[in-house]
Amino acid sequence: MEIHIDLSDEKIKAIESKQSATSIRNEEREKRITSSSFGAIIRRNPKIKVEKLVKRLLYPTF
Repeated sequence: MEIHIDLSDEKIKAIESKQSATSIRNEEREKRITSSSFGAIIRRNPKIKVEKLVKRLLYPTF
């Protein structure tokens, strides 16, 4: 069974543009303090060392 998808050049460019914008958005979002990470900062117990929190915020794993 062969499947053929017909896309115009305009549709291909639109898809590529969206994919590029998404990756750029993700890269930029990694540099920001989101509401989730801000909550972790505010609720942090001052008696516990901050290194783990800093590593989690600066080097996230998805």
